[in-house]
Amino acid sequence: MRPQFDYPPTVELLQILAQGNNLKQHLPKAVRLWVILRSLYGQDNDVVRKSLSDSFSYEDWYKEFFTETKKLSFDDKVYHNGRDQKPPFHDPDCPCAKSLAYWLFDSELTLPKPEWVQSFLQVYPMKPEDLETFLATGKNPEIENNKPKNQLPNVSSKNSKRKKYAEPFPNGRLFAITRRNLQENDFATLIELGWLEPQKNQAGEILTHHYRKVEVFPSISGWKNSVLPSHFIPQVDFTEISDTYFQPINGTQRFFMHVEYVVSKDGIDRVGKWKDELKIIWEKMPVNPIEILYDSASLSREASRIVYPVCIYYFQRATYLCAFGQTLKNKRTINWHNYRLDRVQELRELDWLNPSIPAELRQLHDTNQLNVLCFP
Repeated sequence: MRPQFDYPPTVELLQILAQGNNLKQHLPKAVRLWVILRSLYGQDNDVVRKSLSDSFSYEDWYKEFFTETKKLSFDDKVYHNGRDQKPPFHDPDCPCAKSLAYWLFDSELTLPKPEWVQSFLQVYPMKPEDLETFLATGKNPEIENNKPKNQLPNVSSKNSKRKKYAEPFPNGRLFAITRRNLQENDFATLIELGWLEPQKNQAGEILTHHYRKVEVFPSISGWKNSVLPSHFIPQVDFTEISDTYFQPINGTQRFFMHVEYVVSKDGIDRVGKWKDELKIIWEKMPVNPIEILYDSASLSREASRIVYPVCIYYFQRATYLCAFGQTLKNKRTINWHNYRLDRVQELRELDWLNPSIPAELRQLHDTNQLNVLCFP
């Protein structure tokens, strides 16, 4: 029996559907793929699900999914069949009339908006008002404001490469995109991800825009670990080879990396303990500050500091915690500091209501500026 697609649009799932791309740019397409999967594999009581056979064409799908796709009389207009035309607003009940925010928060299988927004900002820090604009219009102000003013719109031509993502949508309407975009981008991506198979004729030739439903869904848990090294290795010249060879070739791993490490055995044990505790802290929302007892070589003593933990990184043969908060030299100063994890003697998670948290650090958290500062 074929499984049913009953996954809510969590940030993690949308990242998978975006193929690991930044949701600040690719959120609309990821949500659109989530809706299409509901239309194909949704639960029996999901109003988005459509009655399609195991083998179907794009034309079969769009005639079931959208409204006013068939002429009932000679004078009727038909929508959604123009290859390079975006459908106008023609029916408030048509899926093409629904906004990005509607699909995320007002349709079935959705999550509470505050919970989803908090999860998104945890991974993709931005101003809350910019996120609201993004959800309402499909346009991210951060990206729109950074576009060159003289940038020309993309023009299709025989010699131009296929554009991978649609331009922002009129009035935030998620499916107000061209037929070509749906066929060559969205459905093609579902084939790439393993949610659909291309349909073939008796001679084994692939039929254009004809698909088969899969019997087994791709393993989402397996994708969670499929993060390219370039996401966390900043050296551009190095990530080119690491991204190319990070997966085995014909079952054989062809790329290895040796890292020099100068930390003592006792220090390695502490590093393992702290990275596990930090992982637990980072999995919570919001991320809480921590208090650490640090064996400082520069101060020649142990020092207690309250900081907001940002990330772990390897540098000069040791592992560091990059944190924002009380600095080592002066606990009255709030700024960045890197702490060698093997020198952390104690680590304790605090609540944001703890009175010992510096007022400046608490204010940055309360005004939601901490994530913006730490992840510009």
